[in-house]
Amino acid sequence: MQDVSKHSDSIARLRPWRGTVAPGCFANFLGAQTALEFVARHPPSNAVIAPPEGGEAMARLPTPRDGELFFEFASLLDAVREAEERFVMLELGGGYAARSVDAALALRRFNPLPAFLLVVEAEPTHFAWAEQHFRANSLDPEQHWLINAAVSSQNQPVPFLIGAGYYFN
Repeated sequence: MQDVSKHSDSIARLRPWRGTVAPGCFANFLGAQTALEFVARHPPSNAVIAPPEGGEAMARLPTPRDGELFFEFASLLDAVREAEERFVMLELGGGYAARSVDAALALRRFNPLPAFLLVVEAEPTHFAWAEQHFRANSLDPEQHWLINAAVSSQNQPVPFLIGAGYYFN
């Protein structure tokens, strides 16, 4: 991931998504429709977006100025392009499953393979949002594994705060 220009050039050749943003949502350059409610308390993790609140829009492509987000998208796009036969992704602490949905949309567009997505999220509201995010982007959660659990190195109960105000546990 050290050659930024390789990724910049690769992403710059993409056509960003253009379309209608669903009411109450924003869309990123892959066309992922994300409910504004998911990001009301913190900035979106897929923030390279088209204007929210319905209507025709075109999202901008990520650039190195987007920092970590650029490298997340570059890695995701590399993985999608290099996949053969089947794409499998595991997202631990998946929140509303932003990266899994992005991967599925990138696959549809650049490398249409069967996909299996596994999202593990402990916070109940975020877990419900992951299911909602899948459906809003034409993904059937029943065809993948969405697991409402905490990730730990030990097989015993762990304390975990839930509810409003407990983002980035």
